[in-house]
Amino acid sequence: LLPRPLHPAGTAAVIGAGRIGTEITYVLASSGIQVTLVDSRDSQCQRALAHIEANCMQDVARMRLQRHQVKEILERIQCRNSSSELESHPLILEAAARSLSEKRAILRQRERKHSVYAVNTSCLPIRDIAEVCLPCLSCDGVVIVG
Repeated sequence: LLPRPLHPAGTAAVIGAGRIGTEITYVLASSGIQVTLVDSRDSQCQRALAHIEANCMQDVARMRLQRHQVKEILERIQCRNSSSELESHPLILEAAARSLSEKRAILRQRERKHSVYAVNTSCLPIRDIAEVCLPCLSCDGVVIVG
C-alpha cells in the first residue's frame, strides 16, 4: 500500500500550507513522519488539513488506504502559525515564499547546525537564495531544490 516509514521517529517541518506545502505534508505524514505544518494564517492550515483528509478519503475509495490509516495520518500533522520553534526538526522544507527576500528571511531564521533545509524554487536563481548562507558557518545542512 504505502511505503515504509523513512524513520519511525522522524520529524519534519513544512513551511507554507499552500498547494505544494500541503502535498509535501501529505506525503511525509503518509510515510510515517511526524510533520509540523507552519503557515502564518490559521485558516490556510485548516484548508490544508481538509485537503489532506480529502486526499486520504480518495485513497480509501481507491483501496490504497484503510479508514483507520486516515486518522493515523492526520494525527501525525501539527499546525503552527510560527516557525520560531523548529529546532528539533532535522528536516525543514520551505514551500511558502515566492519572493527572494522572503526566502532569504526564512533561511536566516533557520541558521543552525544539524538540520537539512530544502527550498522549493522554480523561478528564482538558486545562487541568489544560497548567498545568505555563505557568511554563516552554521548553515551546513542547506539543500536548495530547484
